Amino acid sequence: MEEIERIMDWLILVSIWLLSVVIYFSGRTYFNEKGKNLATREDIRKITEIVESIRLQNNQEIELLKAQLNNTSEALVRRRDVYENLGGSIRIFIQGQFPDQSLRLQRQQEFLDSYISAWLWAPDENIRALNAFIYMNQREPAEDNPKQRKLKDAFYQVIVGLRKDAGFPDTELKLEDFVFVQF
Repeated sequence: MEEIERIMDWLILVSIWLLSVVIYFSGRTYFNEKGKNLATREDIRKITEIVESIRLQNNQEIELLKAQLNNTSEALVRRRDVYENLGGSIRIFIQGQFPDQSLRLQRQQEFLDSYISAWLWAPDENIRALNAFIYMNQREPAEDNPKQRKLKDAFYQVIVGLRKDAGFPDTELKLEDFVFVQF
């Protein structure tokens, strides 16, 4: 019986030793892997924070660009409306366009309203071209002007400048393409 106890003691000792060896080698790998996983989770958390920060920043920039694009689009629509009105009302300066005095006065007021709107919405070069056209007319009124060709050319320069600025920069229209209608 004593011998059985001794064998049992040895078996317990060998079992404990084997269990220790297994735990030592596999536990080490387990804890190393556990440490790697923990480090990986921390890395993923940091990367996620960075990605979310960039995404938020990009979303803010996109919203800003959308707002700017919307403002630009609205300004272009408004500018086109102003140019359309100005293009129609500027004809008041061309001789024979409005022989009826009451209609002529109405068109003159329409031109003045359009001129003010152009000052709000048209770029400098178009305002300068419009002003040159007006000065030319004030110095040589259309009714008494033997140089209608010069007035028509100045009119064309204004209209083409407005057209280019309104979204048609490659326009190939010439003065001869514009028809000055007289009633």
